[in-house]
Amino acid sequence: MSNGAPTHSIDRLAAEQLRRKLSAASTRVFDCVRLHQAALKAGATPDQFMFHKPDLNRIIYIKEPFLDEAMADAAGRPVGTKLYFAYNEQDAYEGGRSIFFSDKTLRNALHFQAGITPDDHSAAFTRDLTLLRAFEDLPSLDPFLLKDRLNAEGMSVHDSYLEISDGEFTEIRDFVMARFRPMVEMAFEGLSHAETLTRLRALVEKLWEAKDMEGLGPILQAMQLKAEDGPAAFYAWKGVIYYDYLRSSQRERWKDYASFLGHDAVPTDLVPKENREDLDGLVAMARSLFKQRWMQIEKILTDYNRAYDQLFKEQSSPGPFIEFLRASPNHFYSLGDCISSIDHAIEVWNGFKQSRVLRRMKYERLYPLMGLTIRILE
Repeated sequence: MSNGAPTHSIDRLAAEQLRRKLSAASTRVFDCVRLHQAALKAGATPDQFMFHKPDLNRIIYIKEPFLDEAMADAAGRPVGTKLYFAYNEQDAYEGGRSIFFSDKTLRNALHFQAGITPDDHSAAFTRDLTLLRAFEDLPSLDPFLLKDRLNAEGMSVHDSYLEISDGEFTEIRDFVMARFRPMVEMAFEGLSHAETLTRLRALVEKLWEAKDMEGLGPILQAMQLKAEDGPAAFYAWKGVIYYDYLRSSQRERWKDYASFLGHDAVPTDLVPKENREDLDGLVAMARSLFKQRWMQIEKILTDYNRAYDQLFKEQSSPGPFIEFLRASPNHFYSLGDCISSIDHAIEVWNGFKQSRVLRRMKYERLYPLMGLTIRILE
């Protein structure tokens, strides 16, 4: 099976590093094995399972950048979804094989690893393929994004799989829809006040669903978008707004992690000079990669908010926002990859820490942490 560049292949990681990488509660990793067990304990029935083909619930799904440019070009996105098949179902972290969803040999892998024949056209597998494609279309596997896509596909699964409350989902949804509202008001400014109030909610809902391009015709016209480009642009804009919300809620957490890399990534024990220099090099690389990721997030979201404010608050040139909206699918994937990689690195760090209070650690723990952090942030 294709695993990308061999030096970065998941199944080449040492068992302990593999455990820490896959068990981290990160938006890059959807541990369906663990979540399926939680759903079973909570009384989930087969029609509430994430996947209706049972063996697909015994896979860990991972978002990773394509290291092969040809695969990225073929997939049409910089980030793909890997399916991780454990060698030992009783302990998924002992080792396994992985394959990108977009790999041409996926059906053979599913046949060998999950017993799904290449000519399976059952309703259950057709439904599961739709869900796998939804996974593939997302830049990260955040509970909010997953729940939104499930809703869009008309699918219902047990709450244990998503780990987001109805209250949290509604709060984020309201934040996103509030950012949609000025566009609707601008595009339909010719309506009377009463008509605006009547139609506003319905039109914002249409923007949320990003399906009815006929109903959103005035918005397409205002944003100089073709009808065929509208769904992807509006859906990606929704994703950008979500990541903007997430950045605000995670900023202090990121600052704390930056402080660790800047001040506390120093061994508490004495180590030989050569080992210390080697470790210092890894820390510097991890710090640089983290900074690059954070700077990319800040640039995209700063440009977005400036363009948004120019159009909807200052009511000046629409050009920058139109340009941003057209490129929003690319921004959506870049943001998702950067934010989820930072989230993953922080969760792995939390797994290495011996307590919430003690941030520094011995060389024997700090060295593998830095190596794994670089793999995650690259």
